Parts: sequence; structure tokens; C-alpha cells
Amino acid sequence: MKLQLLVIGVLAASSVSISAQSLLFAHGGADMEVDVAPAPELSPAHGITLEAWMTYDETLVPAGSSRWPTLARMNPTPGQETYMLRVDAGTTGARSIRFMVRTANNGSRSAATTFAAGQFANWTHIAGTYDGSAVKLFLDGVEVASTPATGALVASTDVLRIGNGDVSSPGAEVWSGHIDELRLWPFARTAAEILATRDQELTALPSAAVTFQFNSSLADSSSGLVAGGSGAWSYDASTPALTPEFSSSVDYGQSSSSCRAIGTAIGSLPKIGNAAFQPRALGATPGSSGLFFSSLGLQLPAFTFAGVDILIDPTLIRVTIPVAGANALGVAAASAGIPNDVGLVGRQYFSQFLILDASCGYPDLTTSQGLAITILP
Repeated sequence: MKLQLLVIGVLAASSVSISAQSLLFAHGGADMEVDVAPAPELSPAHGITLEAWMTYDETLVPAGSSRWPTLARMNPTPGQETYMLRVDAGTTGARSIRFMVRTANNGSRSAATTFAAGQFANWTHIAGTYDGSAVKLFLDGVEVASTPATGALVASTDVLRIGNGDVSSPGAEVWSGHIDELRLWPFARTAAEILATRDQELTALPSAAVTFQFNSSLADSSSGLVAGGSGAWSYDASTPALTPEFSSSVDYGQSSSSCRAIGTAIGSLPKIGNAAFQPRALGATPGSSGLFFSSLGLQLPAFTFAGVDILIDPTLIRVTIPVAGANALGVAAASAGIPNDVGLVGRQYFSQFLILDASCGYPDLTTSQGLAITILP
């Protein structure tokens, strides 16, 4: 019944009307921020994509004093940030924006680029990613900077702060402009995936993703987190032009393995014509490979084959995709681009990864949790 209701919700999603708003931080020298309480979703173990739409008004950032306008920062404790997006204005009003992560191997690593005066006066999409090999920065879906880095993200149990950072120097890190559609994905997305969803307002992403629309609300529409705000920030009617979309994908069941749990995720929406669509397995052994299966039928309860649980009906398999080696943070991707075929709209597939993992012992197999995917128009 839940999955039937999901299909109905998907087909109706494009007709849903929303009152679009954004957050406005009008820099006046006083601190203001929106804080999301500590949660596992905010400190992902398998990489990260942090993205948002934003405007930035450097004319409101005073020169002569140290200023670091921060769009978002995980852990505002001085020198302890896990990841952040900010402008390094410094004391000169410099125009440099960067995405930074802190890893177990390298400490702080950043990807940064300079920008022209007034470049961000209009809405701009920004994204930062980290995949265990490089920190990358994207503007409007185009990679503009990359820096090598290795190791897991340093875990944090502090807050995710939006619109501000370290408040030990009052007002020094308040953002100056708008923030909208802030999203956090628990792995690094590709440039094609970022472009595929840049102009979409996403709701109900699976697998511990975080989506804040900021439409008169500080609630996350995917993981159910709710933020709290303080100071003089406000909701504003200025927004980027976005299309509301329901993700149409849900995870189900449990991973089957004697040594590790493998989750599933998506990096963009399963829309017809989306060549960038790539399901992910999260938590595989680095370098391990396998297969991604999609079936028209769901088989519950799970049955056991070769020591692992199968969550799909193998007699109705329609898609089988080889999965190359998982990256350094245990993420394996299946390139499952969706044809531009209207006959696929509304069709539901039940999917699962089968990973060959010698570290788990005989029979060297691990299966992921399931992923139910409904194809969108």
C-alpha cells in the first residue's frame, strides 16, 4: 500500500502548487543563523555533496575588519569545522569562495575560486563535493576548482549552521544575501547529476539525504530534521525558478552480509531522458565490484541465496548493470541512464546491489538494502 501511494504521489507531484520562499541574511553586523541539531545525516561517512542556490552582496560586507561570510558550516566551533561553504572576504573585501572539508588523513582541504564584482547578485547554484580523492567546487553545475584529499570526513556531533559560522567574533561570518534549496547528499555527485537536479525543488530523497526548501519552514523534507533560527534573518519572496519534484524512490529491507551493511541512494531523479541517473551502493569495501539488478516484481519476505538475502523477484529482472570498483569511501555507482521513452512513466522497479566482497569470507557476497524506483515523466 505504501508503494502504491508513492506512485500516486509521484504522478501528482508536478501539479502541486507551493509558495516559494528563500532565507534572507541582510548583513547588519549582528549575528543571525539557522541551526540544525546534531544528527547522523549531517555527518556522512561515505563522502558528501553540499549544495544550495544563493545570492551574495559584497557591498554589504564591510572592509577593514575580518569578514568570512558563511553559507553553511558543519560544527561552528573555531577550528573544528567538518565542512563549510564560505566567502573569504578577509579584511580587504576579497572575492574568493570555497568549499572546505576536514579529513582524517589531511586535516583541512579546500577547493576555491575567485569571482567578479556583482557576479552573485543574481541567483547562482553552488555545490561542493568530496569523494575520498578530491574536494571539488561547482558553480551552476560546472566544476571550477579541485584539490586532492584523502581519508574519511572527520565526524562531528555538533550543529549544522546555515547563514553563519563561528560566532566568537560577533557578526564576522554572517552571510550577506539569500540562501535557498540547501541539500546534503551522503556521497559525492557528478557534474551531470548536479546539473540534472539544479533547477528542481526536491522532496523526499531516500537514504539519509537532507533537503531544506525554506518555504516558510525550517523543516527538511527528506530526513525529517527541523532547524531553529535566531537573529534577524527572514523569509523572502525572491527565489530561483525551480520545478517542484517528488523523488519517487524509497529504500526498503535490509542489507545482507556477515561483515558490513550496504545502503542504497540515488544521485538524481529517475526521469525519462535522464542519462545521468546513477543509483549508489554506500558502504562497500573500496575496490569491490558487482552487479545492480532491477526487477518489475518485489519478493517479500526476502529469500536467501548463496548466504545473502534477495529482495527482488529474479524471474522478473529487466535491468542488469555491471558495477565497477567502489571508491575510497566505499561508494559504488551503477550507470543506469533512463531512455526518453514515455512508455516508462509510472513503471516501478525494485532494485538491489550484489557486491563481490572477499573481505566478508565465503561466499564473498554482500547484498544491499532494496531501492524502489518509480519512473517520472
